Amino acid sequence: MAVDEQAQQRVGAPGRLRFVLGADAVDIAVPADVPLADVLTAILAQFRVPPAPAGWWVAQRLGETPLDQERTSTQLGLLDGEWIHLRPGDSPLAVTAPDDPGAEGVEAAGRLPLWSAAHAILARQLGVTAALLAGLVVLLTSAPVTVQIPVSGVSAVLLLVASGVASWSGRSRRTATLLAAVATCYAASSGWLMVMATHPVASGAAQWAAAAAAAAVAVCAGLAGAAHAAPVFAGALTTIVMLLIPITLVALGSASPPHAAAIGLTVTLVVVLFVPGSAFRLGGLSLPLLPTNADELREDIEPLPHRTVVERGANTLRYLKGLHTGLGIAQCVLLAFLLTEDGAFAFWFTIAVTLLLFLRARHLSGAVQRWAVLVPGAFAAVSVVVRRVSGEDSPSGVLLHAWFPVFTAGVVLLLLSTRLPGRRLKPYWLRGVDILESLTAVAVFPLLLGVLDVYNTMRELGS
Repeated sequence: MAVDEQAQQRVGAPGRLRFVLGADAVDIAVPADVPLADVLTAILAQFRVPPAPAGWWVAQRLGETPLDQERTSTQLGLLDGEWIHLRPGDSPLAVTAPDDPGAEGVEAAGRLPLWSAAHAILARQLGVTAALLAGLVVLLTSAPVTVQIPVSGVSAVLLLVASGVASWSGRSRRTATLLAAVATCYAASSGWLMVMATHPVASGAAQWAAAAAAAAVAVCAGLAGAAHAAPVFAGALTTIVMLLIPITLVALGSASPPHAAAIGLTVTLVVVLFVPGSAFRLGGLSLPLLPTNADELREDIEPLPHRTVVERGANTLRYLKGLHTGLGIAQCVLLAFLLTEDGAFAFWFTIAVTLLLFLRARHLSGAVQRWAVLVPGAFAAVSVVVRRVSGEDSPSGVLLHAWFPVFTAGVVLLLLSTRLPGRRLKPYWLRGVDILESLTAVAVFPLLLGVLDVYNTMRELGS
């Protein structure tokens, strides 16, 4: 107890500070537990300065900001013998930054990303993933088919089991996700090899269909084992299913690759309309029905906890990112196959898809979701230019039909980028864009029929 009393007395003891006003300086003992504003009047009296309102004078260290006069000398960290300058409140001393190259170097080094334990863990996980994928490449290039099929299938099963164990242990969820992704690659190769071994004369589309089906099964198994990465698996499954539809059409001989790609692209444009509702339900959110009568209005509704709603909302956003990204990847692949189709209908169909994707991107506020729509739209725009350039033989035709439209579109986009962001348009402009989006969406279907040669077939039947 005596020690505490001595400590309090020592802390509350006055400290000697040197106050400077102009060319004069006075040493004054300032109590450590009294605010600086309470003793400032007595300090100014030592300099024979007439009384002034509170805040008229400021106290500050040389080169630093004025001190908070509501705090004590101990709280301000004033040391015994320190110099404090008194200045009028309207003309304090200038604040200067220390010119210390060493300190600046330390500060600059602190801004650089430093290697940490998390980076080491990530590097190890990526190294294991690369090694497993390299093993798959070695298996497919060196071993016979009779060995490749069982080894790839068993490896896929073992990797899925390892992914589930890593997820259930809770030690490394990223490891579980990467193992499930590698298992999907092994399962896809197993499905490919199975068709190659059982049906050597099967087409490449049949092999791709088997690989996609096996990959879908592996993704579902990985989802069951690593439920924490459900949005990632949902996006991967969306990509596989959207690609499996046109691949199956080609494998059955019902359509050529460009025609099947056009059908699959149209399906993705329809499926994207159901993404918000699907993510809402997958995220665990529910919208209760509104009461329709007085009895239902008087019923007690059990509220959900705030934390539960926030967590489910964040999970819904992750599903939105995964589903939009999966659809965007599938659209880029399908647009690449559609590029091989000639004809005016394919050209205008690609233009309609490009315009529709760009118009739909404005509805999405998330950065990942919007990029997942803009990237396929940009890819479609590039494919339109490539298609236009490849169809022209003369340089003048390339300049007129390819370079000039692209240059004009670039100038228009540049002007719009300097005016539209952050600017609220008139309602009739927004309504006009909505009408244009609806007309573009409707135009996709008749253009798709033209790509599929439905009009030529009907004309031949009619003649």
